[in-house]
Amino acid sequence: MSLIQLKSEIGKDSSGKPIETWKVESDLLNKAISALSNKQGSAKRVVIPVTLTADKSATVELPADALAAAGTGSPTAIITVTFDGASYDLPVNVLDLKAIAKSLGSDLKDTKVSITLKQVTGQSAEALAKNAKDASLNLLGQAIEFSVTVSGNGKSQEIANYGSTYVTRTITLNQSVNGITPSVVVYDAASGKFSFVPATFSVVAGKTFVTIKRNGNSVYAVVESKKTFSDIQKHWARADIELLASKALLKGISEDTFAPNQLITRAEFATLLAQALGLREDKSAAKFSDITGTESYAGYVGAAAKAKIVSGKNDGSFRPDENITREQMAVMIANAIRFVGKNSGNKADADKVLAKFKDQAQISKWAKLSVLEVVEAGIMNGAKADRFSPSEFVTRAEEAAIVKRLLVHLRFIN
Repeated sequence: MSLIQLKSEIGKDSSGKPIETWKVESDLLNKAISALSNKQGSAKRVVIPVTLTADKSATVELPADALAAAGTGSPTAIITVTFDGASYDLPVNVLDLKAIAKSLGSDLKDTKVSITLKQVTGQSAEALAKNAKDASLNLLGQAIEFSVTVSGNGKSQEIANYGSTYVTRTITLNQSVNGITPSVVVYDAASGKFSFVPATFSVVAGKTFVTIKRNGNSVYAVVESKKTFSDIQKHWARADIELLASKALLKGISEDTFAPNQLITRAEFATLLAQALGLREDKSAAKFSDITGTESYAGYVGAAAKAKIVSGKNDGSFRPDENITREQMAVMIANAIRFVGKNSGNKADADKVLAKFKDQAQISKWAKLSVLEVVEAGIMNGAKADRFSPSEFVTRAEEAAIVKRLLVHLRFIN
């Protein structure tokens, strides 16, 4: 680890408003990154500590040329900016800075990358708190906005999406979350809605350290909720259903009813999977002959398609209303695992691992490797002890249990 200590400067933002910024010069960042290679057993990490200003914000400005050079020479290095009770990790190779600078009409040496953290305050905080209350979410601490902007030639580009790279942020709460169901949600101020974000929690000495993983930037809040349904009280999947529902991921068919034995459709599972991965909706990517873009699920099916988690049929359709089969679900889950960069199963082991299923010959060739992967990971098991039942449909309760196992496997929840 290399440490960079800075003093802040007063400048102006795009609107002319005074702003306090911590600027890192190219020589200083180059030296800090070069020093990483000389340290044995240490993380390839440059740490830049700063403090929040009077308006509860902080911005660190990094030279794009030094970051681009680091992406080539030290591709695993991470720039960590630590704020009061929060931090942000920026992998040096996550941005194609040469391409971004070119799109701005700027030379790389004149291009800057700004990491900004800002606590949500004032009227924005009041609106967020009201919307959280309406959604039965209890706020734990203040909401925080993380943003990354690349600027040059008088222009700027906000980075909202990192593709398949999940960037880590942390938030520290001055309280324990033991005994409750905490989660992290991303807040959309335009709609007033909250969505699930992958996050894990650890409690040390009465404080809670929250690690957030997402492939984009936005406003994040740590919340707590407790949700149950009248028709799951004695159901085998009750704990998994309550956990995901309390984390703003699963919904009932009504406020009090979950319908655990109801079958799910291809669109419903694609939607839940995209939400579980924290993906942004993208209706434009739902390029299927039977999806017009007006459907409630179009944005998340599009997001899943863009991430290559789902694909259509040979005729160009998606068949969103068809019930999903177990082998179709296995393929989507395996694709999701690959999207976040986890290892896939070994095709050579497929027949050996799947031999325990008497119906392994019924598993489609296009699904066999995916079934192997999810079975090896413990995400899906046989519908019965000795059968995978690849063509069997999936219930809402089974979906909850499987997605919960997936999130634990990815370390997206505790």
